[in-house]
Amino acid sequence: MAADLIHDAARMGMKVCTAKITDTRSGPDVGKMIDADAHEILDFTNERYASTFGLNLQQLLDITHNLIARMAAKETDLLILEDCR
Repeated sequence: MAADLIHDAARMGMKVCTAKITDTRSGPDVGKMIDADAHEILDFTNERYASTFGLNLQQLLDITHNLIARMAAKETDLLILEDCR
């Protein structure tokens, strides 16, 4: 799970930026990322989607691309993407 990676990297002093790119809701996973001490947290709701259920491949790729671009613009040591699988 992303939260474990975030926690370990944060303990090593790294600034971790993470994004949840797919799911039917974002709350619980984002909460775990906060608890793991992520520096910056984004998810599909930042791209104006309440859920990624039923989206086509191009929409999912657009979400992923946009979230990566946002994270890359931050001062961070590590980028982590998580999906719902």
